Amino acid sequence: MAFTDKKEDLQAEVERLRARNAELEKANKEFVDRPVPQVQGFSITDSTEVRIADDAEGNPRFLYKINLPPSGGIDIKINGTSFYHDQQYEIGLDTLRSLKDVVARCWQHEQSIHGSNENFYRRPTERVLRGNGR
Repeated sequence: MAFTDKKEDLQAEVERLRARNAELEKANKEFVDRPVPQVQGFSITDSTEVRIADDAEGNPRFLYKINLPPSGGIDIKINGTSFYHDQQYEIGLDTLRSLKDVVARCWQHEQSIHGSNENFYRRPTERVLRGNGR
């Protein structure tokens, strides 16, 4: 008798997990199929998260894809956990805010390095290093 109760509980758990998997696959398909907006060759990183559900405590969970610029390295580390470029993660709201902040700062840094000429209005100088003491 105890075995059949256990079997029914396991079957109910399997059905619950299958339903959760179907929800995640649907959210993942919607996430992957979304076009990534671009402005002047740089991706806009503000609209790359999808809210999928709430956890047991009622906190929202999000799918977020890390999109780092070429100068941003390969990962972002938060509390010893690596979040790699071009990977998708299911994360909470606090981690989402931190990741979005770091990614946005990486894109700002990339734009300041490889963007427009920041010395355009400065007078050009001719610097010459001479070794003869003049």
